[in-house]
Amino acid sequence: MLGACAFGSFLGGALSKQSNLTSQTLVAGNTLQVAGLAAILGLFHRRGDGALGLPLLLGLTALHGLGVGLAFAACTMIAAIEAREGDLAAAQGAVAQARVFGGALGLATCTILFSERLQRELGSNGSSLGREELVQVLRNLMAVLNLPDEVRHEVLTVYLNAFKGQIMVMTVVAVVALVLSLGTYRRSGPRQVIGVMVRHQELAAARTRGGDHGWERGAKGEDDRMRGEAEMSPISSKRPVIHQ
Repeated sequence: MLGACAFGSFLGGALSKQSNLTSQTLVAGNTLQVAGLAAILGLFHRRGDGALGLPLLLGLTALHGLGVGLAFAACTMIAAIEAREGDLAAAQGAVAQARVFGGALGLATCTILFSERLQRELGSNGSSLGREELVQVLRNLMAVLNLPDEVRHEVLTVYLNAFKGQIMVMTVVAVVALVLSLGTYRRSGPRQVIGVMVRHQELAAARTRGGDHGWERGAKGEDDRMRGEAEMSPISSKRPVIHQ
């Protein structure tokens, strides 16, 4: 998934290199996310035991990761081309912080759902898993390998059901993101992303040069003001008399 996400980020930038396809890229990325997550969820409902083949699961998660990478690249470019030159740094920082906050919030939500599901089903009186074994399983998933076969099957079934609940939440979030991304389309937007970025660089360079000249003029004016105040002071007016 991480490799597909990195490739999607590269691909998203390449798609908008010549023409502005940021909105289309964002919609396509969210569509791939919904397709990958919905396919995993559909396979869970199709197979009664909840078992998924590892190659198929990895392929669907890679599809989801590709969509995430496309969406990341599109959001970064949209913030760059839609923001004014003076707000460019703030816009880029907001997008970066939103990505970190969203990742932390999603990880916390999935972890809470997972732990609550395990404690509710494996910690009940009807479960064959003991209290100490449950604590070991919650601390380290590899502890499942040391359990008896019938208990191990029960734990794995609960794990798969918890994973299905996480996929359901992620699918709902992806669908909401897809609907919201449809509002980013503009007919009269910039035609080239590179041209907008070059313009930002030119304005930043002009501001830097203007700031340097302004600082020099300000420093020279401050020296002239201080020199004038020194000449008009009583001490400086008495210096010719003292020299005489």
